Amino acid sequence: MAVCVLATTSSSARAEDSQGSLTGTIARAGTSVGFSELAHHRWSTLGGQVALGYRVGRLAIEGDYENTKLLYYTGLENDLRGQVKRIGLNLRFYFLRIGRLSNGRSQVLLFADLSSGLQRGTLEGVGFGRSDAGGGMGWLFEHNVGPPGGGIERVGWHFGWRFVGTSKPTEAMARVVCGKKCPVGPMPMSDDIDLGLSVDSSLSLRW
Repeated sequence: MAVCVLATTSSSARAEDSQGSLTGTIARAGTSVGFSELAHHRWSTLGGQVALGYRVGRLAIEGDYENTKLLYYTGLENDLRGQVKRIGLNLRFYFLRIGRLSNGRSQVLLFADLSSGLQRGTLEGVGFGRSDAGGGMGWLFEHNVGPPGGGIERVGWHFGWRFVGTSKPTEAMARVVCGKKCPVGPMPMSDDIDLGLSVDSSLSLRW
């Protein structure tokens, strides 16, 4: 938010034009933190993410791979209980450009996106798989480092939040979770939806 405030002037906020200068291959690599519910019990997640896609004007399509650890807070420390690997497909829309810095060489783009993914993981040695769908928003602060067609044109900082809902948890997954000394509570019902949050901070490249 501080970056956005510093970049904003009274006349600088406007919708981003769909220009050829915004077109090119994009790639990201960085960290991912958040939480993931398994049969309504919440586990902290910590790991990394890589992504590759293509941007045309204000639209971008991107595939990503996320590998995170499942952590459970015992009251004293976070215990490692498992991991989740996720492959996702994102459709992103850059709806607003805020300011131009460094004589027009830098800019902040606000975006919203939709996402769908497949998760595979283990929890205390027991495997599981499920699909998810959701969306989020964030910003891209990028700087022009080279001329068009000369290799990497822009380097940036991508920061975003993504909420997803997973497919209905099975009774088998509920038994796995609640049988592993989870927090006290009722057995989750099979017609409920689990939620997840991923906060991504990554280095972004475009060429």
